[in-house]
Amino acid sequence: MSGSEGPFEEPGLGKVWAPNLTPDPDTGRPYGSRFPIVTNRDFCRMQKALLDELGVRRLHCVTGPSMGAMQTFEWGAQYPQMVDRLLPVIGPGLHAEPYFIAEIDLWTLPILCDPNWRGGDYFGGPEPLEGLRQALKIVTITARAPGWAQRTFGRDWASAEADPLAAPQNLFRVESALDALVADRARHADAAHLVHLVRGCRTYDIGRWGSSVAAIRAPTLLISITSDAIMFPAYSQHAAEELRAQGTPVQWEQMNTDGGHLDGLSEIATMAPRIREFLA
Repeated sequence: MSGSEGPFEEPGLGKVWAPNLTPDPDTGRPYGSRFPIVTNRDFCRMQKALLDELGVRRLHCVTGPSMGAMQTFEWGAQYPQMVDRLLPVIGPGLHAEPYFIAEIDLWTLPILCDPNWRGGDYFGGPEPLEGLRQALKIVTITARAPGWAQRTFGRDWASAEADPLAAPQNLFRVESALDALVADRARHADAAHLVHLVRGCRTYDIGRWGSSVAAIRAPTLLISITSDAIMFPAYSQHAAEELRAQGTPVQWEQMNTDGGHLDGLSEIATMAPRIREFLA
């Protein structure tokens, strides 16, 4: 079983769920800014309810990258009797550490500063699209690393005839590519969706609000990326040390790549032998 990952659907699948537009059953009107904070623990409870409905009683392994890694540990803490193995990939460990909280807070800042945000009550009016585009740009660049940018774009200009020194609107290729990427993603994303996901990640903490690190006893393999600037390898190291101290069988592996957080998806095949060994 794999936890969910990331706030975006692929182009062509329509817009993602918009929490602010969810109808309040008591009023029939959209919740807007009154929509409650949704946590990774809530997501796992929904997954558990689905598995119960399907008659699934045991999981050979729970795994997921990034936000899915948080849900992986939530599964180990909430339903230890169901889980045989845990495989969190490029995650923040067992707790949202202070720097991580501050970093992802920056992701939502352009949305919250967009005058169309209106505290989340923008239904029936213009959406905070400019704030969403700038937020997605911050998410995208923090999910990568210098090696990826150098290898993909170098210092090429966006146009061979448009010297960036000649006019402020002339861009480097890395700038124009990011602008195009986030403009496309914004068509399929929703500002409130991103804000709510970030709020859920900020409150991630195994050991508080009803969960217990001590409940995690399943053998665990953590995988991190040396160049990850969101889920730093130290976060996985801290989790491994905390679990090992309580006697949980735990292993920690690092992928030595230079492309940043998203290498945990694009390069994960290089870990196949290690994962195969762990699952066996």
